[in-house]
Amino acid sequence: MPPHINSVTPNSGDPGDRFNLIILGDVFSRVTACDFGTGVEVVSYNIINDGTIAAKVDISKNANPGLRDVVLTDPSGSGTLSIGFEVK
Repeated sequence: MPPHINSVTPNSGDPGDRFNLIILGDVFSRVTACDFGTGVEVVSYNIINDGTIAAKVDISKNANPGLRDVVLTDPSGSGTLSIGFEVK
């Protein structure tokens, strides 16, 4: 079963920001990749438990404003939180 994402906190940031955030959901124990779309680099992430991931993101100074999907991938597939993050 692929990961399921319920929420991301905080769910927005400004170009040039670098900060920590929390992803909540379930089936996180085997996550191998975390993606926030173009212009948002996931510097690192740590699986806290099956329902919590702590991640550090770096938003490019040149990132275009707009909504992004958040995608977690594991060996069984991907889970997406549509428009789960916004670059302001």
